[in-house]
Amino acid sequence: MELLASHMQDDIERVLERDKKVVKPFLKWAGGKLRLLSVLRDIIPRKGERFIEPFAGAASISLNIDYKQCLINDINFDLINVYLCLLVCGQNFITDCKNLFIPENNRSDRYGQLKHEFNTSSDRYRKALLFIYLNRHCFNGLCRYNGRGEFNTPIGQYDEPYFPERELTLALPKIRKFTIECVDFREIFKGVKAGDVVYADPPYMPISGSANFDDYSQGGFSLQDHFDLALCAWSAAKRGALVVVSNHYNWYSNELYVRMFGAKKKVIDVSRTISSKTDKRESAKEILAIFHPNKI
Repeated sequence: MELLASHMQDDIERVLERDKKVVKPFLKWAGGKLRLLSVLRDIIPRKGERFIEPFAGAASISLNIDYKQCLINDINFDLINVYLCLLVCGQNFITDCKNLFIPENNRSDRYGQLKHEFNTSSDRYRKALLFIYLNRHCFNGLCRYNGRGEFNTPIGQYDEPYFPERELTLALPKIRKFTIECVDFREIFKGVKAGDVVYADPPYMPISGSANFDDYSQGGFSLQDHFDLALCAWSAAKRGALVVVSNHYNWYSNELYVRMFGAKKKVIDVSRTISSKTDKRESAKEILAIFHPNKI
């Protein structure tokens, strides 16, 4: 089963209606957390010294907090390259990106050509532009790679793919304040210190069986990685940081976070859909594992 983009538009609109100051992410992203913003805000202070997202994704939470420092990281270089190009080139990047959102590019043959260009180009700026094009034109916004490291999500069926000009424009002043990294999450946790607030939203472990959406970067994300993340969270909390980790709620996540490492848990229902077949979609539960500073 493929994990589809987890945030449903209705959920996002309800969040935006409750809080007019919410900055909506400019990327569609599987597991995007904008719909959980109000829940996370009950756990994560809105203001502080330093906020860290080791798995940035669409950076929904980092775009909506007010810390003196904000560090975002992701192992997906193509994703981080987008943030860096937007940071450096600003409005010019937004304008150049908009030029790709024309009717001629919303065809299967043209999508295939631009996807091939993305996979073969060594021009980082052009690849960043194409990443946003692919993100908005591909099936459900899935960022998926094959074993050769090539983006291979097929085109979606959209009459007129949305260009997130407003979202990019609103995100720009926030991103200009970010520290942006592209390293393994373990390296990020080595630098976590007392007073930091960390929100980790890794590729999720299987709901059941062996199926998992772990191919958004080469190498995937193994159960050993999940264990290492829990250990990193526990160690950071021992040093005085607040760490919150999201994941599917199942037997393993409960054993790992709560029973093994002593985290507090909050279980929530989400409107995540699994499987590409609409008659097999169902709701799911998520766990927020909370590692309170100096209380582990």
